[in-house]
Amino acid sequence: MYGMKPYIQAPICLEPGSDSLNRGFNKVCIWATYAILALIQNRRLYRMYIIMVITSITPKQCAAARALIGWSQDKLAEAAQVARATIANFENHARLDPSQKNLISIKASLEQAGVQFIPEDVSAGLGPGVRLRQLQLEYSNQLRPDGWHLIFPVRFKGQDCLVTITREIIDDIVRGNLATPADRVKVVERRLPEFLGAVEKHLSETAQVPREITLTMSDFPPGTF
Repeated sequence: MYGMKPYIQAPICLEPGSDSLNRGFNKVCIWATYAILALIQNRRLYRMYIIMVITSITPKQCAAARALIGWSQDKLAEAAQVARATIANFENHARLDPSQKNLISIKASLEQAGVQFIPEDVSAGLGPGVRLRQLQLEYSNQLRPDGWHLIFPVRFKGQDCLVTITREIIDDIVRGNLATPADRVKVVERRLPEFLGAVEKHLSETAQVPREITLTMSDFPPGTF
């Protein structure tokens, strides 16, 4: 099943009884192990599929989004902190799609520039597209350390809010252990669109804009960590 072999030894029946009964019981245990492994594999595949659907955009959407806001490939590459060749190859179908990390950064950069990505509607016979959206999040460049964490002020729907980005969130995103606050500031500055997207998601899910929030992993799109 799925070309997998169990990596754990199937339980051996130690109870008294006939050899045929014991062999039958062992076969059941082995097939149960196969079933469990298949279920685990399916859960992994399902999670990968969800990540792909939520974070993916098409090459045509990427090019159309740039045109909508007047961005060149160089401008998008700078905003997303990727190589220009990554954008060009993606839009020209020259090779496989960008890595999940790069794709998240590309999409976040365009969204924070005022683009909304419209998913495909198969039932209505409509393909994926793009359109302009109203930006409701304003931010300043006053990103500063606060102990182990970082804080910066934003304004959402005209209401002020102070955002805390924990050290754990930043370290998990880079999959490392950054030594100094200055290193964490550089990470957030390089990946600012992703953090702004997380702030916007967090605040859009609240009835009223609070005075302070702390970002959590659930505020970021699947595949970020």
